Amino acid sequence: MKSSFLESDRKSFKIANRLIGLKEVLVAEPKIVVQEMHYKPSNLLYIQQWYLNHNGGN
Repeated sequence: MKSSFLESDRKSFKIANRLIGLKEVLVAEPKIVVQEMHYKPSNLLYIQQWYLNHNGGN
């Protein structure tokens, strides 16, 4: 899984830290979205090679 720490993630942490410092705020958590990068084969015949796409079932 590849993820990158974006500037928006840093801002989310800064905002959450400022909010948690307020007496009116009980909980503040940054919202971070992680996207997974999936390998996509470039071989056009990959679909015909069913044994390469085995997910562990019978």
